[in-house]
Amino acid sequence: MPALKIPRKYWTLAELRGKWKLPPESPDLQRLVMDGILKPCLMLATDLHPVVVQDGQAVVLRDQLQAVSGRWLYPVYPKQVEPFNCVYECLSDMALPVEGSTLWGVPVPLTLDDVMRSAVVMADDVQAAEAELRKEGARRNIEDDELSVKQERTRDKMLVSLAVETLGWEPASDRSNGATRLAEIAEGLGLKVSVNAVKEHLRLAWERCTPSV
Repeated sequence: MPALKIPRKYWTLAELRGKWKLPPESPDLQRLVMDGILKPCLMLATDLHPVVVQDGQAVVLRDQLQAVSGRWLYPVYPKQVEPFNCVYECLSDMALPVEGSTLWGVPVPLTLDDVMRSAVVMADDVQAAEAELRKEGARRNIEDDELSVKQERTRDKMLVSLAVETLGWEPASDRSNGATRLAEIAEGLGLKVSVNAVKEHLRLAWERCTPSV
């Protein structure tokens, strides 16, 4: 009998750690929660304080209590207290506390550690987090697309060989027109670069890869 695929309306954080192959000691899930990429929610078996928004600030009405049960609520407005811990005083019935959402205050502030022990993440929010991480990963791959030391050395060798043998560049001569010629070729290809920049790169390449003959 093939393995059954049990549909999930939500994931526990332990399940997500396994799904994303994160080591048990890794704080990456906490990072994602604190960065707002992963949006956990939880149910609390306690009455909650109503919240009003005044001048853009959430004000918890500590003298009032409301019975709120059987609802998934999202911790919002975190206040960071440690590198991988924060405190929540408010909960929302929406992942993002936008206009139309309802807010409540908790009698005792929740820490991120509390949330990590008992929260879940809705399937839609898991998909949204994965999409954001893929987008971020693609952006970082572009930013991190740097040459290795070996690749840089190979590039320098090719640049020195081309400049000396093809363009007649003379590293010891201030009157060599090799750098100017290379800048002109680049400009003809739509790759505008200054002569001074060419001279500097040629000088650096020569210093790193001075020919032995």
